[in-house]
Amino acid sequence: MAMIAVQVVLEKLASFVAEETRFLGGVRGGIVELLDDLYSMKSFLQDAEERSESDQGLRAWVKQVRDVAYDAEDILEEFMLRFAPSHESGFIHHLRNSYRSIRKLSARHRLAVQLQSIKARVKAISERRNAFSLNRIDMPSTSSATVEKWHDPRLAALYLDEADVVGIENPKHLLVSWLVEGEEKLSSISVVGMGGLGKTTLVKKVYDSHPIRRSFDTYSWVTVSKSFASTELLRVALQGFLVTANEPVPDNLQSMTDFQLIDALRNYLWRRRYVIVLDDVWNVNAWETIKYAFPDCNCGSRIIFTTRLSNLAESIENTSHVYELQALLENEAWTLFCMKAFRGEHKAVCPPELEEMSRNILKKCEGLPLAIVATGGLLSKKKNGGLEWKKVHDCLATELKSNDDLGSLRRILQLSYDNLPYYLKQCYLYLSVFPEDYLIKRMKLIRLWIVERFVEEKQGFTMEEGA
Repeated sequence: MAMIAVQVVLEKLASFVAEETRFLGGVRGGIVELLDDLYSMKSFLQDAEERSESDQGLRAWVKQVRDVAYDAEDILEEFMLRFAPSHESGFIHHLRNSYRSIRKLSARHRLAVQLQSIKARVKAISERRNAFSLNRIDMPSTSSATVEKWHDPRLAALYLDEADVVGIENPKHLLVSWLVEGEEKLSSISVVGMGGLGKTTLVKKVYDSHPIRRSFDTYSWVTVSKSFASTELLRVALQGFLVTANEPVPDNLQSMTDFQLIDALRNYLWRRRYVIVLDDVWNVNAWETIKYAFPDCNCGSRIIFTTRLSNLAESIENTSHVYELQALLENEAWTLFCMKAFRGEHKAVCPPELEEMSRNILKKCEGLPLAIVATGGLLSKKKNGGLEWKKVHDCLATELKSNDDLGSLRRILQLSYDNLPYYLKQCYLYLSVFPEDYLIKRMKLIRLWIVERFVEEKQGFTMEEGA
């Protein structure tokens, strides 16, 4: 959110400097300096926000950036309100203008002092970033600090027991048939869906199934993620194929270049029927950088992608099928919830006195397996029955923020949010001004976005159409 706060101020400052030079007077230089300082600070914010999850000091620094950005915005808007030029004319206007000029001198001085205070705070906050060894967002980083330090919820998805999974039998059988049957040429299958729907879980069950192991000579699993290195993807792919076939891994695997890895993969896979899973693909470039490692030798080989982005699945060549994973049906969601919330003596059966509360809580999960598992697991530890459950129901948003048992869900949501472009982040965050469960009218929301300057003008379109 700090990135958005700073970006909003930058846009207003830039517009202000460009359009209002007539009445900026002596404070224009200060505003330009503030603009430069904030631009410099913004270049480090992306790295800071990504790392603040596991660093309390960095989290405090990001909060300071956000607060000073909000204060700068307040001062700027007050300045625009007080000193925007009047369009009145005539004798009365001149009398009013003389009176206003006297009052504006005092206001201008006060705002100039506030502006200097903001500049000093920005400078001090900017200097404190040196303690965190932050990287500019326009510089590629090889620092280990960019590596995720939190538990990756996909890891648990790879090792779930069949009995712990609900609602995947039909899609599992469908995916198996797509992989085993069909043309002999190399083709790809994409499993698409929002974070937390269970794409990794579903594909792992398919990948481990007997029909796949019987039908393919060799197989490999590669987790791609948002930040990827082509060399590492190729290395993991090659190692996976060799290990599953009980063949030795080259001693020089870690030192092999991209070209050497591609050659090794092509040579090994030639005339073999293989299947490879590329899990959690965020960008088609991840595939473009490694696709030449996988030859088409008309053996019926298959490539499986999991992704949150439907347009990415459509842009991959040789795609034969796209499966869009949906939220769980109501009865499936209830079964999964009871399995997680009522363990031990309850044997996955909801006590009658908790059923109404349970179903109300379940509605908030909206069929998302990860949300159901996380919430059910949290409730299973509540010992005071209905009273504790009601607290969770009434304060689920607070629990999501503070409870460690919901950490994996929080991080999945954070990853989805982080992947939004800036202009959509501010539109998304604006929804927080509405009460929970409030029915938002589309055109009202669009016009509010326009007033907030979230929507850019597009030639030939109205602002509403552009949104």
